[in-house]
Amino acid sequence: MVLCERQGFLGGNFTTAVVGTVCGLYANRGTDEAPSFEPAVGGIAGEITSALAASGAGMGPIPFKGRTAVFIYQWWAAKRLFDHLVEAEPNIDLLLHSVVSDAIVDDGTVRALILATKRGPKAIKGRVFVDATGDADVATFAGVRTETGGAGGRQMASMQFLLQRVDDAAVITANAALSEIIAEHGAHLSRDGGAVLPTFRPGEFWGR
Repeated sequence: MVLCERQGFLGGNFTTAVVGTVCGLYANRGTDEAPSFEPAVGGIAGEITSALAASGAGMGPIPFKGRTAVFIYQWWAAKRLFDHLVEAEPNIDLLLHSVVSDAIVDDGTVRALILATKRGPKAIKGRVFVDATGDADVATFAGVRTETGGAGGRQMASMQFLLQRVDDAAVITANAALSEIIAEHGAHLSRDGGAVLPTFRPGEFWGR
């Protein structure tokens, strides 16, 4: 198996975009007024979040907006975790700094992908190709029809930023009123909500 990664580290948006939260892991077995969150997802998501929690680099469930809960994590710790997970798999050939630049298609079937790498172009043959580019690069080069959601059908990007040397208690208190503040002063913004979350280091939060 060949794993192609455009960055110099693994994780995609999980690490590159400094997301910091994982949604959809928990089910509320209680009510909106008295929530009771339990794990509802296993597999690779459960393996990753369990490993991050065990190393002190993640925790959950953290109630979010009253109706759901998230798992928060350190993205720099996730980079190291993904390195270890891939290194432990003897059948994975990892290619970092590699980007799909073309596809070789024969009789409607993808036979190979052309990668632009630090060592020049590289052809990767295979029977099955998984397009995890996020932009449908493989599908596009293979000539597959793609669709882009219209207005309201796409998730808007967030501007991530770090707050350092702040009063932890003051930030947590202000975070509870964030939606109201945005509603009053953020008519020019593309989103009507946001979050300010701890990074596990004293006085440091990331926001979006």
